[in-house]
Amino acid sequence: ELLIVAYATTTALVVALMLNSMVLCSFMLCSILRNGKTYVSEVEEGDYLFACRRFAVQYKQGDTPPTPKRSFEKHWELRCEDDWKHAFRMFTCGVPVFLINIACVAWLKFWYSPLAAGAPPPG
Repeated sequence: ELLIVAYATTTALVVALMLNSMVLCSFMLCSILRNGKTYVSEVEEGDYLFACRRFAVQYKQGDTPPTPKRSFEKHWELRCEDDWKHAFRMFTCGVPVFLINIACVAWLKFWYSPLAAGAPPPG
């Protein structure tokens, strides 16, 4: 029957979309945790702190503060932004498919079981 095919299809889609979204986010987390110490080396950190001190001592109106050469924001933009958007898109597609899946389950349950649908028992 068509309803059972719809239920099976939406179940497979929900599992595929949500699982892919979760795995992609887990890979991004691993990338961030693994590379966390490499955003700024000790030498770059020392140079950056020296530049910050010089900025604070010699500050004039309109000066812009120093920025590190490497940062998490740059790592995010280069390596994670597109993956995050893709994972979010899969998740947002998976939620309505899940609701359709719940509707199919309810329809199957209540269509084939009048007792579950609240109908009085026969006889």
